[in-house]
Amino acid sequence: MVNKKISIIIPVFNEEKNVMVAYNKINDFFFSQLKNLEYEVIFTDNHSDDKTEQILEELCDRDKKVKYIRFK
Repeated sequence: MVNKKISIIIPVFNEEKNVMVAYNKINDFFFSQLKNLEYEVIFTDNHSDDKTEQILEELCDRDKKVKYIRFK
């Protein structure tokens, strides 16, 4: 059987108040509903000017399932 991975892509722009909410809801869902599936969460930031970038960088350091792309 081939191991499959789900990629969840979330575009963000000035979402400092919502990034952790989205991340926590995704983790809760996979932990409770889809325990056996491997997944990654990719945030794409369109050059936010709030604390979104800082939050995402810290999240990436804490959780290797999280990826972060910042568009210039």
